[in-house]
Amino acid sequence: MSLKSTLAALLVLAGLGSWYYFYEVKGKVGRDKAAAEAKLVFPGLDTSALTELASKDGAKEVELKKAGGSWSLEKPLKAPADAVAVEGSLEALKNLKKEETVDEKGEDAASFGLLSPQASVLFAPSPDKAKVLEFGADNPTGQYAYARIKGEAPIFLVMRYSKSNLLRDAKDLRDKKVFSFAAPEVTAIHSSLGGSLGLEKGKDGAWKLTRPKPEKAKTEPIEAWLRSLENLRVDEFVDEQGKGAAQDGLAPAEGRLEIGLNGKPGVTLLVGKMRGVNKGRYYQLAGKPLIFTMADYATATLEKKAEEFADRPAPTATPTPAPSAEK
Repeated sequence: MSLKSTLAALLVLAGLGSWYYFYEVKGKVGRDKAAAEAKLVFPGLDTSALTELASKDGAKEVELKKAGGSWSLEKPLKAPADAVAVEGSLEALKNLKKEETVDEKGEDAASFGLLSPQASVLFAPSPDKAKVLEFGADNPTGQYAYARIKGEAPIFLVMRYSKSNLLRDAKDLRDKKVFSFAAPEVTAIHSSLGGSLGLEKGKDGAWKLTRPKPEKAKTEPIEAWLRSLENLRVDEFVDEQGKGAAQDGLAPAEGRLEIGLNGKPGVTLLVGKMRGVNKGRYYQLAGKPLIFTMADYATATLEKKAEEFADRPAPTATPTPAPSAEK
């Protein structure tokens, strides 16, 4: 083969290689992305612009609204919402896919349970721009659910678990943080849990024990404890109105944890009766009616003793005198 032919072959091979890379390799990524986006129920949905998210599942209604960058529950009760849980619902909405279109013209809505939808999800960046996704019956296998966008004809299938992710209970979307403070804000703690305990932080940032007796305290275990308190979560919302406070050992409380904060009012956790063996206790924040429970580990997190924080010198061993030699 001549040099000229060899060079021509190499150029053809290089061209084929470039075509393969840009079309088959790089192009495939773009084609796969376009195919995935084509299956989205709401392509291009900007969830950060939404200010309302509501669902209806039979008689169960849940409504969330965003104001000042924060989400809150409006129905079935007014309460702060869990930002992470709401974000999960928004991601489920954004990534919702049409698995198959079963009725392009929507002429057989009754057969798919969509003449009177069983459930729906509404979302909107503003009240006049709301969209509603309606859910009908599950398909015969139970793996999918029939759905359509209100006001549009096509009926399609979505994964059953996707429907469940959008029709979440209020308790799943509610903020479950027990305390709203950040650990560095805490300036004092007084507790009757696990024994008398008092801790105070000086202007220099150093902690000291004030109860059961004044002494130096170690910063590291105190800060670790504060982070644990900051991360406590409600396990169950028991009584919204606090009507059972007396029977739950909260009026008066059987124990208290008082937390002083820098530049704002402190918070007091009231601790009530044990619910049963390995079932934790009843709790209430002073000044608020809600009675709630926490997981079992909360008891160990709350009940601390002074010796766990005291900065004491390590005990020195007293040498044992050698036995005297017999004469």
